[in-house]
Amino acid sequence: MDTFQAQLAQKLADTLAAADLPAVGEITQATEPRFGAYRTNAPLNLAKPPGENPPPPPPKPAPARAPT
Repeated sequence: MDTFQAQLAQKLADTLAAADLPAVGEITQATEPRFGAYRTNAPLNLAKPPGENPPPPPPKPAPARAPT
């Protein structure tokens, strides 16, 4: 019998394969209970090509001017 963590990892791999996405990421236990019991870095790995920095955040809007 696989551990629950191993079952989650298999489900993640199956889901990524079904979506024709690369098998990236792993399931690990969360370090803080407020984030749940397990976590994966798959979304971050899919959003950013390997070896590249994430894109910069969008510029902040200019402050509103007071009416004259």
